[in-house]
Amino acid sequence: GLGVSGELRQKAAHNFQRYGTSASSSRLVSGHYALISRAEEEYARYFGYDAALFFPSGYQANVGILSALFEKGDTLIFDKHIHASSVKGMALSGASFRGYNHNSMQHLWRRLEGNSKERAAVLTESLFSMDGDFLDIQGFGRLKEEYGFFSIVDEAHAFGAVGEGGRGLARPVADVAMGTFGKALGLFGAFVLTPATIREFLFNFSSPLIYSTT
Repeated sequence: GLGVSGELRQKAAHNFQRYGTSASSSRLVSGHYALISRAEEEYARYFGYDAALFFPSGYQANVGILSALFEKGDTLIFDKHIHASSVKGMALSGASFRGYNHNSMQHLWRRLEGNSKERAAVLTESLFSMDGDFLDIQGFGRLKEEYGFFSIVDEAHAFGAVGEGGRGLARPVADVAMGTFGKALGLFGAFVLTPATIREFLFNFSSPLIYSTT
């Protein structure tokens, strides 16, 4: 990954000298800088989403997304190989959640059939960290088209490594995607790619963002 890039190290050192090493405060207090907003806009444009929001880490991003967007009365359906941070976020949300067998579109279909009258969201990854296998994008997309569920895809291991220009795999099927800077991109922190309205909601109500520096 880019963590061993001499050019990246030089640019990081230059920017540390120019901007400092920390925002020094939560973004909702005094740590919100135009530089960060411009970077978020550029990430959203590059990956093909409406908006982006930076988080201190991938763990905090997944916890922050799920605990803020969902609540009691919602149903979360998840691939059983998703990251522990997503599991923690589901637990904190208060929503009910049901797993489906890893990458089994047949089992996901059965879960969706059983929840056809409830609000449901589906959580998965595009490149799974546990086994290194890929999401069945076509099968997942067919089910999304049929059932119209809200989808959150963790692309932490895909961004920067697979897809055109390192853009990952799941854009055609993801309503929200999460990526990290600490894998192929060689830095630290994380980013969430999302519709603009959801970005605004997370900015104001996601505790891991509100009570941390970026």
